[in-house]
Amino acid sequence: MNREELAMMVTEAVSENQNVTIKDLRSNLRRHHLVKARCMAFKILRKNYGFALHQIGSFFCRHHASVIHGLRVHDSYMDTDREYANDFAILTNEIMKNDVNFPLRQQALEFLEELEMSKTIGSKIALVENLITASEKN
Repeated sequence: MNREELAMMVTEAVSENQNVTIKDLRSNLRRHHLVKARCMAFKILRKNYGFALHQIGSFFCRHHASVIHGLRVHDSYMDTDREYANDFAILTNEIMKNDVNFPLRQQALEFLEELEMSKTIGSKIALVENLITASEKN
């Protein structure tokens, strides 16, 4: 799978999970729900798939500095918004589960990093609850 296909796969997953269109995700609209969805996509592409900032920016028609800002906003949401953290954990689980190229070891490492980065107990609990729920479904 090339970079464009990976970016589209992640964008489709985010769009489905957050009930937004791909067109809106890639648009210049600044509605709150779109900003949150974009931040999720930025983080997944950067952290899970190692995309460069300019690659993410190019795919979403944004400057790399806007991607940096989006990644910082994501971290802030993870610390302060339990619903966002919960949605992100579910989304990340879905993407990792459906991506056969994403090894189980890498999934575990990503989960541990997310857990360690979570500053509030609420966001840590949400991550663990989602992991348990996802493992029970399998």
